Amino acid sequence: MNKSYRSIWNEKVGTFVAVAETAMACGKKSSGGAVCDSDEQTPYSSEQGASRMFKASLLWAAGVGITSALFGVAPIGAGSAWAAGGMINACSNGSGYGLWTSGAGPVSDAANAGACGGSNPAVPTGFNGVYLTDDFGNAQSAYMAIGNDKVILGAKSKIQFQQVLDMYSNKITNLADGAISSGSMDAVNGGQLFTVSSSLSTAVSSVSRSLSTGISSLSTNMSSLSTAWNSASTSLSTGVSSISTGWNSASTSLSTGMSSISTAWSSVSTGVSSLSTSTSTAISSMSSSVSSMSSGISSLSTGLSSLSTSTSTAFSSMSSSVSSISTGMNSLSSSTSTSINSLSTGLRDAVMYDDSTHSTVTLGGKGTGAAPVKVTNVADGTSATDAISYTDSQVNVLQGQVSGVARSAYSGIAAASAMAMIPNIDQDKNISVGVGGATYQGYAAAGLAVNLRVTQNLVMKAGAAKSNGGTVYGANASYRW
Repeated sequence: MNKSYRSIWNEKVGTFVAVAETAMACGKKSSGGAVCDSDEQTPYSSEQGASRMFKASLLWAAGVGITSALFGVAPIGAGSAWAAGGMINACSNGSGYGLWTSGAGPVSDAANAGACGGSNPAVPTGFNGVYLTDDFGNAQSAYMAIGNDKVILGAKSKIQFQQVLDMYSNKITNLADGAISSGSMDAVNGGQLFTVSSSLSTAVSSVSRSLSTGISSLSTNMSSLSTAWNSASTSLSTGVSSISTGWNSASTSLSTGMSSISTAWSSVSTGVSSLSTSTSTAISSMSSSVSSMSSGISSLSTGLSSLSTSTSTAFSSMSSSVSSISTGMNSLSSSTSTSINSLSTGLRDAVMYDDSTHSTVTLGGKGTGAAPVKVTNVADGTSATDAISYTDSQVNVLQGQVSGVARSAYSGIAAASAMAMIPNIDQDKNISVGVGGATYQGYAAAGLAVNLRVTQNLVMKAGAAKSNGGTVYGANASYRW
């Protein structure tokens, strides 16, 4: 026969207790008044409880809503069988009273309250509080301990949270490494993000060193070119003197054409006055320098290619990691009162460890049909195994730095190409002015160059190209025989 219960205040134990609607009040009829404790009128027996402490613990459990419904049975003495193995312990300094099943009914005493501390690694010796489990024996598959300023949840398989879990700006610590892949929904910790950051930093440093080496090589080659040019200028001085008579005659015949470009010629003549004739040895040295410069530019191009590949790989890995955090923590939360009122069902549906080693937790359940969940309001991690929070701002700063290096390199390549597009002087001409243009990866450059035929065999050229990244200057000389 089912009974109806109600909660009333017990002045003696200082808490609410659950009593049947048909219970009698002290000295009054059952129709009114509060039910009082009958300890003063009735002697204790083993069936009623071993001590006041155990009875007070049971009354406290009833007062907060953990009644006999927790075990899925009728109240003590109703004659119904309890759920197999279920147990509740009220603990004080590691000792107390337990309530569990034995045959067709509940049993309670102080001799078997072993779950009060020490028997379970998660519950320390000297535990104070309430300990709930679904198995009285040692093979406990799920348990909950409330006390010692903490709440401990344990399970052999896993603990599940069906809704969003709000951490209230607190950290998740001692988090194992999550799998990092395109389909992974595992949470990752600060140590894994540090590894990704270190890999990206190493790649950027490698590119920076490659660029530095290329620029240093280019600077060395330019210095070598300058030395060769000065040597050529000195060695050509005698040749210039020997052709001065012929040059004066050519200047007289070209006076009409030269009057239209007098300003440009004045600038060129200043440079020409410092130029000399070149010997084959000087030209060979200049060719070697130009070849070395080409190697430097090739090294720069290789460095830029390495930068693009390393940056793309690092960003892809970081995007996968951040996606794992955003997608894998998308549905965490739980109602504490709902879990306490239906503990047996709640433990089966709770987030639990994947195995007895307590090293892995799968959120939302295993399998392809499991919905993803999320953990929100996570504080910034400080240890290698801490969970991480949103990191897009740091990634954007690094992206901006890499993009700046790429823009400068693209502009330089466009300027060099614009210089190369300017045509050389024709065989029967003495002076020519040319322009050229080029684009590379969306970056444009324009160049201007002047060609001068000093003799029939010697031709010199000087020019500059302008792009968004800066200005490129260049000069060359060619001797043919």
